Parts: sequence; structure tokens; C-alpha cells
Amino acid sequence: MRFRRKIIPPSRRMFTAQAVKSRTTSSREGRVIVLRPKIRYETPITKDSERLMSDPLPQQSHSKPSVAPELLLRGIRKSFAGTTVIDGLDLDVNPGEYLVVLGPSGCGKSTLLRIIAGLIAPDAGQIESKSQPWQRLPPGERDVSILFQDDRLYPHWNLRKNLEIALRRSPTPTSTEAMTSLTDRLGIGGLLDRRPDQISGGQLRRAALAKALLRKPSICLLDEPLTAIDTTLREDVLQLLADTPRDRGVSLSATAIIHVTHDGDEAMRLADRIAVIGDGRVRQCGTPEDVYRHPNSIDVASAIGTPPPNLIPMTWVRDAMPDRYERFLRAIPDCNDTSILVVRPESIRIVPHEKSIAPNHSVDENEWWLPVTVESSRWIAGRWLHRLRIDTDKPSSLVAFSAERLNFNKGGWCAVIRLDAVTACRS
Repeated sequence: MRFRRKIIPPSRRMFTAQAVKSRTTSSREGRVIVLRPKIRYETPITKDSERLMSDPLPQQSHSKPSVAPELLLRGIRKSFAGTTVIDGLDLDVNPGEYLVVLGPSGCGKSTLLRIIAGLIAPDAGQIESKSQPWQRLPPGERDVSILFQDDRLYPHWNLRKNLEIALRRSPTPTSTEAMTSLTDRLGIGGLLDRRPDQISGGQLRRAALAKALLRKPSICLLDEPLTAIDTTLREDVLQLLADTPRDRGVSLSATAIIHVTHDGDEAMRLADRIAVIGDGRVRQCGTPEDVYRHPNSIDVASAIGTPPPNLIPMTWVRDAMPDRYERFLRAIPDCNDTSILVVRPESIRIVPHEKSIAPNHSVDENEWWLPVTVESSRWIAGRWLHRLRIDTDKPSSLVAFSAERLNFNKGGWCAVIRLDAVTACRS
């Protein structure tokens, strides 16, 4: 076997695991020579080197490394003409996650997507993807696709050519069969030879959505994707978005989807997590169940749920029920004088007053009983929605569901509120 000699400078005195495993010989100059096929290392003999040669080799760690966020936003700020749209926004997006950004019109949702895509530069803040800074990265080098609200397709090409571009730019091989399957499911399979100006607005919207999904980037940005889609197709598109495979193979992270909308029901149906934004910041971020059941403010509570929740200030409870106020404070966790109670319509049960087992305005460990009068009733999606007037010295109203229609404008009813479904939050 032939060996090649390599002299290591004295400054490089550390043994490697490979060197320690090799057989060693001592030279007459007091230097150890480590022999390996085609490699020969020399370094002075010291106490540390002798210890390294006698010690066992370190065991390789097989622990699973922590997964870095697909996207990290810190302190993002953006203003237009002196008006602050995004004010110190922080947000993390995990690989393969479906994140819905929920907020009213004008709260900065679309601006946030354009900042992520690199189309708008933030005034301040940090953007990272897989621990790599994106502040100076041009849009073409960011592995993202975006669905705009105005459905930007090449107007001089037909839909087929527009979608084939997305296939060619995809980092994973995607067949034309995948394009055919997706367009058929979106109801535009027979329109691929038409130009964008030859189809309707809803069809154009679905074509733009198909282009964004076929690209298979690391991050897919969807700006109000269900806008202008017919009610009959809306359910199919919702199911398509929920079922879209986001895996891109072993070597690439799964596609993360960031979907912005003002529709709370849409967010609840699609999201792995919901980020509710207001005043340019993330007000609360969590699973749909957590945000729905445990909102941290009335803005968050009002953003999700149809109809909106009943909001009852504790000041009203104190004035209407002074004798039971302290007991009420003990029954609701984290409740104080400044809290506002969030009561969802489905957490209220309406029973005839003569069947109630508790006196008026009663509060026990599990339920709150209130005498009410039915003011109006509406049939909505298989159940009745009632507006109730609370019969107290301080009139107020509630909205509640029931399976049966109640006698209109007739007293003798009692609203039973489950206290475990009531959340106390700040204004």
C-alpha cells in the first residue's frame, strides 16, 4: 500500500477522530506520525495528544435536530404617506403549515404578503427563511408563489401556457397530469385554450389559484383566494385547499401556505393556526380551537364566529346582579371588574321558565340562569337564531341558537349559560 506524506503546521495540533483511529508510530524527533492510506499527519507529542490516543472515540449523536421555522418575521414595520399599516409585527411560519392571517379590510394583510414576496421593502424589521436573511434577496430568488387579488396572469397567453410556466419553475418534477387533475377539480379543465380575457372573473380566479399551487414553492401566499368564486364551487375549492398535498420530497421542506382573509369561518375550516392581526400587529396566534374558545381581547373574539359572540361587560353584571356579583367573579376564571365576558350563541340553552330549576339571576358552579323574552327568530342553516332581551332593571340582549322555534314576543323563558364556555377577556 502506498502512502502520501503531508506535514501539518505546528499551529494545527488537534487530533481528529480519523487520525486517532489510524495506527501510529513514533519518530526519533519525538513526533507522532499517523498513517492512513495516501495521508500522513504529523504533530508534536504532548500530554493532551497521548490522552486523546488512549481515550475512546466520542459517540456520534443521533438526536433529531430542531426544525427551523420556514419563515420568521420580527419587528416588521411599514408606512404609506405617514400612515402606519404594519407596526412591529412578529410571526413564525412552520414547514408544511397552513397559516391563516385573519383581520378586517385595511389592517395590512395584503401588504404583509407583498413584503414576504419581496415586492415591497419594509421600513424596519427582519425577514428570515431557514435562518437565511431575506431583506436584500430579490423577489425572483425567493422560493415563493403568490396569488394576487387581481389575478395576474399573462394576458397574451392561454391558460395552459400560463400554468405550464408554473410547472417549469417548480423545484420538484410535476407532470402535466397533475395540472389536468387540478384544473378539472377547479372546473376550468375545458378552458385551458382560452386567454384570460375570454373567461369570467370567477374562472380567472380559479386559474390563478391553480398557478400558485402548481408552482410548489417553499411558501405559497394566497390573498383572499375565495373571492369571486361562486357559492356552488366554494365548498369544492375549500376542500381542495384543505386536501392539497404540500409534500415536496425528501430533500425539500413541505410547502407552507399563508392565506389571508377577513372571513372567520373560512379561517376556522382551513387553518392549522390562525394569526389574528389588528392595528398592524398580531393580536393572537394559535390553533382554531384555542383562538375561538380563549380569545385574549374582544377584537379577537369578534373576528371569529357567525353570528358574533355576546359581549357582556362585568360592569353590567355588577349593576344588574349586585347581590351575586362576588359569586360570579369566583365562578369565571381570570375575571375582574374591567373584564368583558365572551358568550358564544351555542353555549346558551333556552328553557321554559316553569321548567327552570334555579331562581332568577342564579349563578352556581356550572350555569348562569337569566330570565329572557324572545324578540325575534330567524331560520339559519337548520336551526333557529333568536334575539333575546334580558328581563332586568338594566336591559340588555343576547343571541342564542335553538333547535325549535320559540314563541315570539312572549315571556316565560330562561337563558341558561354554561360558565365553562364563558371567557373573560380585556377590552
